[in-house]
Amino acid sequence: MKFFICFPILVGLTSCQSREDKNGVMAKGCEAAAQGLMANSNDQIDSISSQTFSNSTYGSGYKSVSLKANLMRDGYLEDENIECIFFENEGPFGIGYSAEFIHISFNGNDIGKDAEGNIKGGINDFMSITDSVGKATR
Repeated sequence: MKFFICFPILVGLTSCQSREDKNGVMAKGCEAAAQGLMANSNDQIDSISSQTFSNSTYGSGYKSVSLKANLMRDGYLEDENIECIFFENEGPFGIGYSAEFIHISFNGNDIGKDAEGNIKGGINDFMSITDSVGKATR
């Protein structure tokens, strides 16, 4: 009988991802979203110099990710801010964590769902970026 009581607790404790791991998933996804936006240009992300994570104004479960990127543009490094919104999903006992891409603001682009759920920037761009994020965070 003790096994049936302890097993779910043990699974919950060993399956939990740390906040740092979850933030890492979202940062990786946000960078992939930005790279997806730059797919048809010669611009490239050289490095990420800082990351900030906070609760989003979208509501409960939504997280805001801010990355400061060093972009290689025409042979010169330039600083650029990348802002992403994700919705975090987590099963019981912390099993099955995922972060669903919602929105990106980067390099003059504003693509994804707004706080009311309306698509901004075109559905094809949103689907393409969502696919890039999914591949990067699996």
